[in-house]
Amino acid sequence: YEKKCALLFFGLVKDYRDLILPSIRRNILELNPRCDIFLHTYNITNVPMNARSAETKGSPIRVDDAYLLTNNVVTDTITEFWDKRGKIVNYTQKHHHEPWGPCPPCTSHNNMIMQWHSIKGVWDLMVQHEQKLLFGRDYKYQNHDTKSENHYYEQIGFFRSDVYYPSPISIFEHSAGLPRFASNAGYNDRLFYGERRYASIWADRFSFVEEFIQKHMRTWIGHQGFHSETFVGALLKSNRVPVHENSNICVWRVRSGMRISINDCDDSSDDFNVKRMSKAILLQHIPMGYAVRKEDGDLFQVIPPNSVTRNTNSNQTLRWSKQSTRLESRRRQLKLLLRIT
Repeated sequence: YEKKCALLFFGLVKDYRDLILPSIRRNILELNPRCDIFLHTYNITNVPMNARSAETKGSPIRVDDAYLLTNNVVTDTITEFWDKRGKIVNYTQKHHHEPWGPCPPCTSHNNMIMQWHSIKGVWDLMVQHEQKLLFGRDYKYQNHDTKSENHYYEQIGFFRSDVYYPSPISIFEHSAGLPRFASNAGYNDRLFYGERRYASIWADRFSFVEEFIQKHMRTWIGHQGFHSETFVGALLKSNRVPVHENSNICVWRVRSGMRISINDCDDSSDDFNVKRMSKAILLQHIPMGYAVRKEDGDLFQVIPPNSVTRNTNSNQTLRWSKQSTRLESRRRQLKLLLRIT
């Protein structure tokens, strides 16, 4: 018996074709080859500016790159987002997280709500697809409730589309798993994998807003208001989700211009601990032939060779450096896990 599974990707597809997509293929798709894939993104042409997250270059976005991953893609324009979520954005801005910057303009707060909407959008796309699998292609999907009783997919993974994945991830490893690093007095909010009943809770942020305000929202400096990791922590803990914080997972945020932020995984395993990070170690986790250039702070720019840029539609064109013995052993263990799920 093979569990039916789905991989759900959300967020912007920036620096996607040459940098992020190869890491998804190697460290997510290769470890979860039987899963159907779905993606929600925003139909915009440039990375929005946000000084807080070092997004100051305004690099172009090629939305069509999403189809290099899957044909199951749904998009929203910024206007469509505001039409659907404008009221909740304005309502939650009253409790914005002050360390993220002034509100207005509420840039980081609004980006968090856009992330929630993208998560819900890709979940709804998956549910529409599975309802047609269960009831026929002419079935008209009406109910977008994340807790619908008619299920096809049993194990589900959620992944940001705008981050780099240097470590292998199997969505079958735990009932409810997420990274251990960057929990910030809550839970890491960049990915989740596990059983459907727990994934459905993680996916539905909007229905928890009122309970969060009334029962869980903190007032002490540093975590007051709608702080993303604090919110996710309250959501999962209040629903008694048995979370496993996986120290073997690292995720690097990618800033526009193919710049990787390498200080993200200081609470993860020794392979990615920032105290050991260097250009040489970074080169172990990107395709062979790519160059790395140090930039300001913790940022490294990754530069693909021209041969890769010309032909990145096939992962077969890429070769990878040998990683640490521990990481290679873990990759083999996760592949063995496929045989018993």
